[in-house]
Amino acid sequence: MPYSGGVNASSGILPILSVNKLSISFETGDRESAAVQDLSFEIFPGEIVAVLGESGSGKTTLGTALTGVLPESASIRSGSVRIAGEETTQLDEKSWQPIRGQLVSMIWQEPRIALNPVLRVGTQVEEVVRAHNRWAASKCKETALAALTDVQLDAAKIYSAFPHELSGGQCQRVAIAQAIVCRPQLIIADEPTSALDSTTQAEILDLIAKLREQTQTAFLLITHNPAIVSRLADRVLVMNGGKIVEQGNATAVLSSPSHPYTRALLESRGSLLQATEYRQ
Repeated sequence: MPYSGGVNASSGILPILSVNKLSISFETGDRESAAVQDLSFEIFPGEIVAVLGESGSGKTTLGTALTGVLPESASIRSGSVRIAGEETTQLDEKSWQPIRGQLVSMIWQEPRIALNPVLRVGTQVEEVVRAHNRWAASKCKETALAALTDVQLDAAKIYSAFPHELSGGQCQRVAIAQAIVCRPQLIIADEPTSALDSTTQAEILDLIAKLREQTQTAFLLITHNPAIVSRLADRVLVMNGGKIVEQGNATAVLSSPSHPYTRALLESRGSLLQATEYRQ
């Protein structure tokens, strides 16, 4: 069931993420197309907010913008993105480096692509630590091992393994360890279970819920699956054509959607059946 310990504007706690009238466009030759249009929302500490939509709705573009990794063909045309109060829309790559990994991290859809195949797992987790701390090698290793343990891996064994020696679920756990190792305040998770079998999907979703409860990390969960929204999210933003067409309490939106697109999406996905499968 969705966690009930998150906060909101009425609590007086400031949002970890504040997006205001954000618009993003892609350029192809002399043609420009809008991918994200006039998006506004907030995420508070300890919340899981889901972005629900079909492929091409703009949700992954939103996620890359929030972590400063938009492709070269895309650019932010207008609007504001504040992470822990800091405006990020005009930052260059050098300015992003102390923010990415420390304040906000991303879990990618395909962990085998995100991980370097020629580096051992421990080295890859340690790289994130070293990027943000001037620590001795022993402390970097200790911190990496702790992160691998946090994601319920046999840290001593996995530390020395290469990605090709791991299962898909183990690779995703390593990717999550990279995301949490510097204890960011916000994690963007882009379809974090779509490449996994149903049993492993459930384990990863349980892990995300546990991490949120233990650390009060906020999550922006990008997904096409209403069942995942039903299981994890406090609130949901429904995207279509680059716009938020409906948003609100996840349970309320899924049980009684007000926008025709949301209703059609839930009907096409058989959301009630899927939600039953995912719930504990």
